[in-house]
Amino acid sequence: MNFGFPIIAGTLASILHVISGPDHLAAVIPLAISSQRKGWKVGICWGLGHLLGMLLVGLLFLFFKELIPVEAISAYSEQLVASHR
Repeated sequence: MNFGFPIIAGTLASILHVISGPDHLAAVIPLAISSQRKGWKVGICWGLGHLLGMLLVGLLFLFFKELIPVEAISAYSEQLVASHR
């Protein structure tokens, strides 16, 4: 199985997810303001952590797709996100 495209697509989607979400900006701005480090360093560290977390979850779903009810989790997640908007 070729993992190249899904990993690249997932990584790009994760990057776009991190920089486009207003909830992410709301989470990072107070950290950047109160930190002794430069704001962009805080943002990069937070973004990389978020990206790696999403990548880890995606890889777990990929490797254990036979054991994990991906469709059920996806449907539940979509309902959960929709109810918070």
